[in-house]
Amino acid sequence: MLPTMTNGSRFILILIIAAMTIGARKRPRMGKLVINSLNKGAEVFVDGKRYGTIPLRRPIRLKSGKHTLRVSLMGHSDFLDTVRIRRKRKTRVDVSLVATAGILVIEGMPDGAEVLIDGRIQGQLPFRDVIDPGRHELEVRALDHSSYTENMFVEAGEETRLRVRLSYAPRPPPVVVEEWYENQWVWFGTAGVVLTAAIVTAVVIGSDDSSSATRPKIAIETIR
Repeated sequence: MLPTMTNGSRFILILIIAAMTIGARKRPRMGKLVINSLNKGAEVFVDGKRYGTIPLRRPIRLKSGKHTLRVSLMGHSDFLDTVRIRRKRKTRVDVSLVATAGILVIEGMPDGAEVLIDGRIQGQLPFRDVIDPGRHELEVRALDHSSYTENMFVEAGEETRLRVRLSYAPRPPPVVVEEWYENQWVWFGTAGVVLTAAIVTAVVIGSDDSSSATRPKIAIETIR
């Protein structure tokens, strides 16, 4: 025979069952997202939150419902899609990113050296950026250093790595050419010439006056 339950026991049992029911309802209905991709290093975002890079170590646990998936990799077009997660199920998504540009990575010395591609400044050392596929003229330059130039070919989806070390080569100081009127010795010489001319003139005038003073006067009389 089953033991007879008192009113108090029945009340406790009802409370336990109600708590279990409420707890079960509050549990989120979870599912898993599995991403299959060969684009190693691509970043995975779900609803704007970053979950890691390809390959992921484990499936992503998500609430059941719709979610926005974005997979991004430098030099490739983004993968963007809406996925539906179902409770206690795995949702698998195949991702294949299309390469649109190459990646150029330059390391070396000195830090801060300018990086020019096809004659335009694109950044400084250390350098990492996407480059349009094709052939390009690369130049790395820095003040008081020799320049580095190279004609290179960039492939879409590929990473090109270079190490550049510019040698120290100080430039000679520029030769400053002064205008004639900026040279102080010109003015000193001019002043000397003017002063000498003034002295000579004064002497000549003085000698003329003295000679005229000592010159004998001749009186001419007319005899009638």
